[in-house]
Amino acid sequence: GANAAVSPLLQILHPIFGRVGEGGLIEGQIDAAIDLSYRAPVTTDLLKSLNRPEAEGGGWKNFRKEPIHGRGRFAMTGLSLKGSPFLAQLLGAMEVESLEGFDLDPIDFAIRSGRVHYQNPVILRIGGQTTQWTGSIGLDQTLDLAWEIPVTERLLAKHSFLKYWAGQSLKVKVRGTCVRPE
Repeated sequence: GANAAVSPLLQILHPIFGRVGEGGLIEGQIDAAIDLSYRAPVTTDLLKSLNRPEAEGGGWKNFRKEPIHGRGRFAMTGLSLKGSPFLAQLLGAMEVESLEGFDLDPIDFAIRSGRVHYQNPVILRIGGQTTQWTGSIGLDQTLDLAWEIPVTERLLAKHSFLKYWAGQSLKVKVRGTCVRPE
């Protein structure tokens, strides 16, 4: 299973998992397979630096991530998510009022040059609508994603200028970080 404590780990797979803190909830059964390698010398100083505070140049934030390579697959069944600010933004942007039918397809990814790259579009279903995500998320939590959002009747009712794209999908770039997407 999963809970909000896994938010910092899961957010490098998708920003909907970011900043789910106290009072938030991530529930479901995780099925994951990950193969990782670190292609650089592993020294005593390197390992000690992970235990030093970030303010002293240590910790994960200051760790060199470029030598991390790998691939994997992440799936979550019975997904329930509450308290995600990013998910709330998505719901608002899509004019969706409910998480009914909320589902995330398995994520196939490769890790290279310090980034988690989606191998296939990541399918996210919310409120009867299907969206997809492409791009990558840095192990430093930077976002380089594209989100395809369907132009639905509900969206047109609020934003009439989208009428030229009715029935199509718009591609929106998502940048920033996992905790502050733009």
